[in-house]
Amino acid sequence: MKPQPGPHPRDEQLRQTLAERGLWATRAAFDRYHAALFRGLSFAGRTVLDVGGGIGTCSFLAALGGAREVVCLDPEFEGATRGTGDKFRAIATEFDLAHVRIEPVTLQTYRAPPASVDVVVFHNSINHVEEEACIALRRRDATGDAARQTYRRIFTQVADLMPPGGDLIIADCSSENLFPRLGLRHPISRSIEWHKHQPPEVWARELAQVGFHRPRIQWTAYSRSGALGWKLTANRWAAYVLTGHFVLHMQRR
Repeated sequence: MKPQPGPHPRDEQLRQTLAERGLWATRAAFDRYHAALFRGLSFAGRTVLDVGGGIGTCSFLAALGGAREVVCLDPEFEGATRGTGDKFRAIATEFDLAHVRIEPVTLQTYRAPPASVDVVVFHNSINHVEEEACIALRRRDATGDAARQTYRRIFTQVADLMPPGGDLIIADCSSENLFPRLGLRHPISRSIEWHKHQPPEVWARELAQVGFHRPRIQWTAYSRSGALGWKLTANRWAAYVLTGHFVLHMQRR
């Protein structure tokens, strides 16, 4: 049997650069997390839309996975990180990734031909798409109804961009967490505004209304917990007291 070739040194350098610029504690933690984020997903020969992608970590990893075209949306408006476009373009130039680009627009104003995007990624960005609507999604009144209609319009736009069998990933923190329920500040995730997030089941329900199916929910572990910690805590019950971070994968019907 012929030995399988190892990763190209240039690819390894790009991964290391992304880990460093994303302020990951270790390269191992970076690799472990993103392997879980994209588990079972193929980028080979596909087009990818990375919504709210910041400096482009998911965009560049998609390129490493063989994506033929990647577009990252990051409008750099209030709530976004300033200078992300410059950082993104610097990485794309350094590693000669001409097929990966950033557009400083919102998802709502982005235009592309129907059925032209094979993979859509919302990595820690879904609540920022329409923040006030996100907060109200589970309310049982007129405000909640309006919030659900808002996100269904957005998800319909996403569905129209995708062909049948297209993959959608949402990664975010669930609002279902022990410390905010007790009215306490979280000892690890101190900066999270928990009321501005929703559990994965809420997103799966809204997506199912507009043509997505086969929901698969995974829970990630605290990134500094190490390989053993990941095995022990990457589950719903540990997430309830840790970061509450999940990955939801669905497909376009």
